[in-house]
Amino acid sequence: QTGQGDKSDSEKPYYIEKNTKRTITSTLATDTSFKVKFNDQWQGEKLKDVSDQLHEMFEDVLSEARGHDADLGRVVIQHPNLMNPIVVPLQPWDTLNSDAVMDAIANVLNSNEELDVDEDMTVTTTLTSNDQGCRLDQILKYKTVPKRYYQHLLDKKRKKLRTDLALYLCRSAGVPTTRYLGLNDIPNFEQPLNVNIFVISSKVGDKFVRIANNDERPNLYLYHIETETEQHWHGIANIQEFFKGKFFCKTCQQPYNRKQHHSCETSCEVCLDQNCRITKNQMSCRSCGRLCRSQACFNRHKDKRNSKKKAYPSQCRTCKKTIKSEERSPENHCCGEWKCAMCQRYHVGEHYCYQRSEPLPTADESKIKFIFYDFETRQDERMTCEKGYSPSKPRCKKCVRKVTQCDSCKVCKNCGENTCGLQQHEVNFAVLQTSCDFCKDEELTSDSKCTNCG
Repeated sequence: QTGQGDKSDSEKPYYIEKNTKRTITSTLATDTSFKVKFNDQWQGEKLKDVSDQLHEMFEDVLSEARGHDADLGRVVIQHPNLMNPIVVPLQPWDTLNSDAVMDAIANVLNSNEELDVDEDMTVTTTLTSNDQGCRLDQILKYKTVPKRYYQHLLDKKRKKLRTDLALYLCRSAGVPTTRYLGLNDIPNFEQPLNVNIFVISSKVGDKFVRIANNDERPNLYLYHIETETEQHWHGIANIQEFFKGKFFCKTCQQPYNRKQHHSCETSCEVCLDQNCRITKNQMSCRSCGRLCRSQACFNRHKDKRNSKKKAYPSQCRTCKKTIKSEERSPENHCCGEWKCAMCQRYHVGEHYCYQRSEPLPTADESKIKFIFYDFETRQDERMTCEKGYSPSKPRCKKCVRKVTQCDSCKVCKNCGENTCGLQQHEVNFAVLQTSCDFCKDEELTSDSKCTNCG
């Protein structure tokens, strides 16, 4: 696939390749993934320097997705130099254009984060039909009761009945129906529904702004869209698909892709079970030395270890450090060692290193000079809204004994943002270091100095 427009394909500095297309059965939404590759015309440029030309490129991507004005759409942009993807919130398709995409990019990138055009980017568009009944179909897919209980509500001709039920729910929760319902109204719905309601906001980059903590209740997830032109609550039928992760931990509300890399109060990285709690009967595996949380945890771990033919992680019996056997043999392990992310070598104690560079196509590499810098900041002042920060409620049982408030308690009741009241970073010291081809392999000490780069 190539971009559309007035220019011929050969004149365009990019081309668009459709990678995958899938339909999510739980929401009937369609995910289409495109890979955008750039040719030599834009090599060496930054995205911010060609922002005007990018408008046409994103228009081509959106036209390839072929959405209808009545649909809802979302765009996710992934780039190798981005720690997190850029998300354009779910909104009506007729308002989702290249301007909305460029605004989202400008909001995410700061002065220190620049994206090279040299790298390919992945753009994923999500299309879903916009049912005017507040997306009741999605909420009903939680299937807490047999389908026969709500089959009649799925008929689109029953819009008035759905409205009557929504009004009845508001009366049961004791909230008014004459105004827009906000974040502070959510707790009123949990009691009559006997559920936990978690809220994800598009305004803060698809992050949680409300978390409930009643383990005896099932969890419901809502997606809150709040823009200048739209305010709406959407039901999330599949939280795992929403975050595009293979797994989702309902204890710490985090998506992840590998069970071996996630461990919390209920998720165990030893037996790979999501409902494994620590007990008094902990035991060690004689084969690998890893500590199992219970007898059941040990049995699951043993079964998985015997069934896998590839190398399995082990644990040092002295320092209790987990050793990835595929990366390092347990026989070569030394207590207290750590792997440097720069040189990819194992060291014990203090080690000075530097960031490696990619080889550059130049005739005289001795003239290349690298400058590395870091800013030290202070946090004496807080970020507040115009009315000032005021927590929405006192500390709950979860955070009353902790240094910081939980996400639910720290939301400002004046502006509804959980970022209000946080300390603001202000630069007060800058650290700079140089490196060149002559000194890049030398050991770095406190009095090191290169005669070539200084």
